[in-house]
Amino acid sequence: MGFLRKLFGLPDENDFDSVYQVKYDTGEKDNEPITAYYDANEGNFMFTVHDIFTIKNRGTVVTGVIESGTINKGENVNLNGAKKSGTYIVGGIESFRKLIDSASMGDNVGLFLLGANKEDICKGDKLYR
Repeated sequence: MGFLRKLFGLPDENDFDSVYQVKYDTGEKDNEPITAYYDANEGNFMFTVHDIFTIKNRGTVVTGVIESGTINKGENVNLNGAKKSGTYIVGGIESFRKLIDSASMGDNVGLFLLGANKEDICKGDKLYR
């Protein structure tokens, strides 16, 4: 697989956890897109909701994959939703049944949102910071 990475200009396989690739169109007709590599910790936090759960006597948990940036326990996130928009505090982060303090791009996580109701959030809504 190493020669394919070099052939297509991909980063080393050890870098895939922390690097992602973005292509920009220059707008010129004859120019090729510009490829840029970014660190997973760069940029703003973006998360698309895949599922919503209510835990009795605790609150609402949304699950999905972090698309960009990082999130830490206790930080505020904004909801850009179909039904409602608002700001919530991340009360906890869980990944594969383990509580963690922070998560970054590519992590499949559940975010415990303080003060959120299941009725306010839909599948496909975006959380951002």
